Amino acid sequence: MNTTQTERICTLEIVIDEVSYYYEAHSYQRVAEILASQLVVLENLKKDEYYNGKTTIDSFTIHHFAEVK
Repeated sequence: MNTTQTERICTLEIVIDEVSYYYEAHSYQRVAEILASQLVVLENLKKDEYYNGKTTIDSFTIHHFAEVK
């Protein structure tokens, strides 16, 4: 079975302050939307005295379904 890399996208993992969060994402477009929304949330948290602007995205990983051969 020939599948493109886009068809194999399964999950987006975002690590924020050393905590992993997982989001269902089946396209690069959806990955971009999720990352953009997380940046907006984090930008708003910078205004909160509790977070004091220290909350950042440490890393993100796009996980794929295993390729069926």
